[in-house]
Amino acid sequence: MGHRWLDHISGPGSFRVERLYAAGYTLTTLGVGDIVPTTALGRVLIVVCSASGLLTLTLAITYLVPVLNAVTARRVLAATLNALGGDPEQVRQRLWPGGDLKGTRATVEGLASDIRFVTQAHYSYPVMHFFHWPTPATAFAPAFARLALAVETHLNASTAPRPHRTCICICSRVPSRSTSPCRSSRS
Repeated sequence: MGHRWLDHISGPGSFRVERLYAAGYTLTTLGVGDIVPTTALGRVLIVVCSASGLLTLTLAITYLVPVLNAVTARRVLAATLNALGGDPEQVRQRLWPGGDLKGTRATVEGLASDIRFVTQAHYSYPVMHFFHWPTPATAFAPAFARLALAVETHLNASTAPRPHRTCICICSRVPSRSTSPCRSSRS
């Protein structure tokens, strides 16, 4: 049957099952000690297996926790945007009642900060694209589209001075910069 590099403390057992069991508890760094390496090669393999298991678990946890935080932030932002209204005109009326910016500046700046955070999280954690919500009422993309349309409508209808270099573009795909429907600045 070949050279045995593992021994069962409690006696003989199935060699394949022993190897699977030893790999499993070593990868999870449990190391209960009922199977022990009997050769130098076995000891080296156990150390390598333990180190790779510890590294894998550590990396998985350190990646998943910030991803879940970012997904939660996106969900909270989606709920906030959805609470503004079900269509762009409702959002516009809620953000700029009477067309005035004075009372809603802090709200708009807070939304802008949250949107920047979620955008950067998407860049940092591309796996966020796989987290979807079952209904449009709780989804981020439609809520953001309503906000963008409300801001564009407000900027086009307002006589107030417009911010410099504002570009709001809702495109599913822009082939190139030269054919982009976005304007790079407003005057």
